Amino acid sequence: LAKERFKEEIANRFFSGSSKIQDFLLEEGYLDFLSKVELLSLIKDSDIITELESSIGAPMRVNTRYYPHPYGFVVENGVITYLSLDNRGLKRIPDIIRELSSLEGLILTRNSLITIPEWIGDFNQLEYLDVSYNKLKNLPESIGHLQSLKRLELYNNKLTRIPDSVGDLFRLEILHAYENMIEELPDSIGNLVSIKDLALRDNLIVTIPESIGNMSSLKSLDVRGNPIKKLPISLTSLKNLESLYLKGSDIEFSNVENAFRGMKLKILK
Repeated sequence: LAKERFKEEIANRFFSGSSKIQDFLLEEGYLDFLSKVELLSLIKDSDIITELESSIGAPMRVNTRYYPHPYGFVVENGVITYLSLDNRGLKRIPDIIRELSSLEGLILTRNSLITIPEWIGDFNQLEYLDVSYNKLKNLPESIGHLQSLKRLELYNNKLTRIPDSVGDLFRLEILHAYENMIEELPDSIGNLVSIKDLALRDNLIVTIPESIGNMSSLKSLDVRGNPIKKLPISLTSLKNLESLYLKGSDIEFSNVENAFRGMKLKILK
């Protein structure tokens, strides 16, 4: 009986405790006292985890969200908030994932995904989406429905464009879309007024829309390795811009330095 109470106390503290408590219990091996069945019995979406394990042919482990890339899944207050299916050989996103309505982070990097389903836009609490290192050629317009999204990782895919709806992500702070095949940016990208870090290096971008001058929070812009010949004059209005990466572009650096003279800006050639 004492052992059962001990295990129950571990589970209760982990699933309802702070991140520090979760980290401590995990790192000190306290979760090892609980069987997989006992752990899953305390999770609202345990049947989804069981189905996912069957789908990918491998067990998943409970983790804490503050790891850089939490392997497995994170549970907070009894519900799954983070899910990582990193390097699982996925060619499509399992439909069962759409039932995890409380997801705040979804990591699908290093798979073989060709498309993202339209239902991705249903995750109204999602703050972090990582689909880097896949084979994506396009993104669904529904991605613009992710109104809580703060970080979007799209790098190292085969994207040729960014959908207009991305401009609806008014809370987005980080967009990494480098190492793709993007040819042009939508004018709507200027609507990303919260964005601080925009990385677009090693694409096929020829022009940057004037609307980029509306990104009032932008601190870092990386357009290295693109066939860009000139920058929009609206960039000079971005008072928070600190770093501008231009190496490998067709831009005349002397013109850039003249345009941005007087600003506290580091131009990296």
